[in-house]
Amino acid sequence: MKDTIHFGKITILGRGNLSKTIQSTAIKLKLADNIALSKEESELEHEIRESDLVIIDQPVVNTLALLPKISDAVKPGTIVTDTAGIKKRIVDQAQGFFSDNRYFVGSHPMIEPANGEKKEDLSLSLSGATAFVTVAPETNRDAVCKIALFWKALGMVPLLMNPERHDRYMALLIHLPYAAACSLGQLLSRVSDDINFIRQMAGKSLREGIHAAGLEASLGSVVLFENAPYILAAIDHFSEALGKIRKAIEQQDLKKLESVLKDSEIMRRNLET
Repeated sequence: MKDTIHFGKITILGRGNLSKTIQSTAIKLKLADNIALSKEESELEHEIRESDLVIIDQPVVNTLALLPKISDAVKPGTIVTDTAGIKKRIVDQAQGFFSDNRYFVGSHPMIEPANGEKKEDLSLSLSGATAFVTVAPETNRDAVCKIALFWKALGMVPLLMNPERHDRYMALLIHLPYAAACSLGQLLSRVSDDINFIRQMAGKSLREGIHAAGLEASLGSVVLFENAPYILAAIDHFSEALGKIRKAIEQQDLKKLESVLKDSEIMRRNLET
């Protein structure tokens, strides 16, 4: 596999910071002869007709709605990818639309603002970030290689993964902490309506825990719904783990409690190294 990648035309279907960052970085690195940012759905067919790479930077619901329209409009040989945080549902549906040398490869670039960086300033956030590239049994391997090389050229670290495994780990590592933080915030709101008292009493760990619930409720609820099978399983596992702590406390079993907490301590240290 070559270490470089170049496309004739790239079209990015999106309006947000990630779309703009991909476009500006790709232009700077000369990854294509023409790199267009399409903001209006009415421009869709015109923009993508001659594209070699189409990037759908949209929420999951929008991405699913665009798949049949894009598959009908692109030329043979075109690769289509996306940036949504849920992969199995999108990849499964895409398999029904893309054929005849038109390829879909699901992606998920994990972009977050750097420390101290405003959410609207993402231009420096690509370097070193993980870009998941999903590989299902039906996914064209040459297309996978090209998408992985594209993210790598942008400075990201491509990680190939089965779509189902991706969604399972997203539920465990991203969506569950969000749901747990929301539950903690809901509990605090019932315990006390004195926000100033909560602020005075709250330590760093509490503030960081609540911070994990940073998504707006309208967006967070959609995210959890979209990954329902895996987040439900993660919540069940979390409840089971929390139940072990509760049982050890209830039974006054100090040795058992210490053993349970020790497992968490070991994992925390491993993550910090």
